[in-house]
Amino acid sequence: MTLQISSDWITSDRCKQAAKAMSDGSWVLSWCSGRYTRAQAVTAMGHAERGDVSARSVESAAAEPARS
Repeated sequence: MTLQISSDWITSDRCKQAAKAMSDGSWVLSWCSGRYTRAQAVTAMGHAERGDVSARSVESAAAEPARS
């Protein structure tokens, strides 16, 4: 994987999807609605790098979205 992870963004040079940190500590994904933990966002971005941006892959990466 080639994820670039900072305190504000998770990006990849292999796909156009990204995850952004919100002020409440949750993360949002550019291709899916909801709020997620940092770990869930990293996992979802790993799926996106492999070309899987389906809702099912996000659900499996994040069994339960973070509460705001």
